[in-house]
Amino acid sequence: MQSPQQGIFDEGGKFHHYLEYSVKGAGDVSDIRPALRAIIQDEVCQAQKAVVAFGADFWGNLTGEAAPAGLRAFETIGAAPSTQRDIWIWLQGDRTDLNLDAAMSVHRHLGAAASLELELTGFSYHNN
Repeated sequence: MQSPQQGIFDEGGKFHHYLEYSVKGAGDVSDIRPALRAIIQDEVCQAQKAVVAFGADFWGNLTGEAAPAGLRAFETIGAAPSTQRDIWIWLQGDRTDLNLDAAMSVHRHLGAAASLELELTGFSYHNN
């Protein structure tokens, strides 16, 4: 198994696109692995900065191993719901059109194997 990354905070892009997917078929990964490989190899996706993360409950299905220590499902805090899905993808770049192209490409690869549950866009306000 590859080592999990502790945290990723490189926010060099001005524009952001967030995608959350739930895997179809009760966590079956037979279609997910090839889709993830295709995303990694996709030139449109490579043009943007991307982070791909997996939910704690899905990790075992994907890797066949126990989740790394400390990886656990999100917990509801007060009125804020826990919305973690199986796959989370964060795209960022300096152009919204290229982020959208990458998001559409991601969806083309994952669409048959996972359901898009949440899609959000954002931007860095002034220098924040």
